[in-house]
Amino acid sequence: MQEAINSGKLVCYVINLDRVPERWDGIREAFSRMNIPCVRFPAVDITREDCQAELPRVYPNLYYWLMGEMPSPGRIGCFASHRNVCRLFLESDAEYALICEDDILPEPDFAQAVEETLRYAHTWDYLRLVQISKRWMIPYADLPCGRQLTTAIQGATTTACYLVNRKGAKILTETLLNMYQPIDLMMHRGWWGLREATLHPFPVRFMEEADVSCMTPPVFRKSYPWHPVWWTKRLARVYLRMIRYSYQGSRGLRRRLFPPKPEMEEA
Repeated sequence: MQEAINSGKLVCYVINLDRVPERWDGIREAFSRMNIPCVRFPAVDITREDCQAELPRVYPNLYYWLMGEMPSPGRIGCFASHRNVCRLFLESDAEYALICEDDILPEPDFAQAVEETLRYAHTWDYLRLVQISKRWMIPYADLPCGRQLTTAIQGATTTACYLVNRKGAKILTETLLNMYQPIDLMMHRGWWGLREATLHPFPVRFMEEADVSCMTPPVFRKSYPWHPVWWTKRLARVYLRMIRYSYQGSRGLRRRLFPPKPEMEEA
């Protein structure tokens, strides 16, 4: 990984809110112990009056019918932050970007794990380094560090830490223009032509205090079976899962039946 960083092949960004500098100090110190330089990307905070960041076009009514809640300022800011940091990456000359939120900490072998995944960079455009669920993962490559590259079929996800190449970042910046779901759900679809993979066991973990979110909480509205939203959000969930399972399932089977070789062995 150090070679990729020194050659300008890989750049690391950390999305951090101005009002929680202690999180930036923690993750910067953790990365510095591994000799991994990282760039702080100020998270979009639309609660500030001086916020001038470019925001997505938000569809609050559609969001409500799909999610059963109204989009909070924190979720809008998170959406904008990930889209804008991908744009910043595309303005650089790097081939890959490691994008992290400020509530994660790397495991001791994090640098080794990332270096080994780059040998399979021809198999993914977007590589998750952590997600909430560990179910339904189809492995397709064993790494020397003891981890596996997998195809995650389902499960709750997160945007806390991932690798993305230039093709993946271009797809994300072009598709994340309109917000009608949280950023993690929109990036979890799998049908944008984005070759998605997941590294497991995860080389990062959440901070102990990460359960205290720095985002403003979403505005929930209770719904019951006799309320239309109760049905719309469940039908949308079933529809999106069916599409994702079909895409990720076929991708996982292809990778399993025809496992790719690392780039060094292909040469």
